[in-house]
Amino acid sequence: MIKRAPTAVASFNMNEKDVERLMRADFVVTGSDGSAGHPRRYGAFPRLFREYVGERGVLSFTEAVARSSARTGELIGLERRGRLAEAGSPTWR
Repeated sequence: MIKRAPTAVASFNMNEKDVERLMRADFVVTGSDGSAGHPRRYGAFPRLFREYVGERGVLSFTEAVARSSARTGELIGLERRGRLAEAGSPTWR
């Protein structure tokens, strides 16, 4: 039974048009589920900036940074994290 056995699922059915469409959605942030030794552990963010910002223009550089930092912090409830601000400004800590 699946309820009792360890399970894992890998899906390879997404196409790049779907990835690009989802990446543009406001609720999507960048993350990685890569474990020790897996390329996604270190490659997810460089790929975002190289391919989806630089090569394809799916996101702007600013949007990619926000989806990799501030928006992620907001999503998981980390206040005042993931933003650059001048020292002493109200948003600086």
